Amino acid sequence: MSRAGSGTQGRQGRGKLASIPINMGAHMKTTIDLSDDVMGRARAVQARSGRTLRSLVEEGLRLVVERLEQPEAPKTPFEIVPFQTGGMYPEFEGNWERLRDEIYPQ
Repeated sequence: MSRAGSGTQGRQGRGKLASIPINMGAHMKTTIDLSDDVMGRARAVQARSGRTLRSLVEEGLRLVVERLEQPEAPKTPFEIVPFQTGGMYPEFEGNWERLRDEIYPQ
């Protein structure tokens, strides 16, 4: 005998209806040690937001796991510094010989 929409499967046993959970692996309980600083900050966020400590810990773990699962972007051997002016300095604009001479002095 089963109850629809309950998430459990009922079973007749010794004259009483027993509920048997179907999805036992959906949640896991564990104990974690947090520093006083992190716990205090989490409690403050919890009080302001009305969220549970469990939801904060789960969201934090999801963010860290997702970040660590992303492939790391290749590092460039140099720093890319964009021009702030939107182009070349005016004294070099259209003057390729002067620019060449500045880059490759003789």
